[in-house]
Amino acid sequence: MTLTAVVPPRAATGETPAPQASLIVQGADATGIVAAVTSVLSGHGANIVSLDQYSDNPQG
Repeated sequence: MTLTAVVPPRAATGETPAPQASLIVQGADATGIVAAVTSVLSGHGANIVSLDQYSDNPQG
């Protein structure tokens, strides 16, 4: 699991948006991975704004 750069707030609008970060999770395919990660994030009060899944398996 990798947490990439935290985006600093923009000063142009005068409002301070909530902090944002990118989380990249890499591992073998298994049932329940997304549910487990979202459960942990929710437990810490995080909100998922966008979610993408990718596979390097040409058959699946």
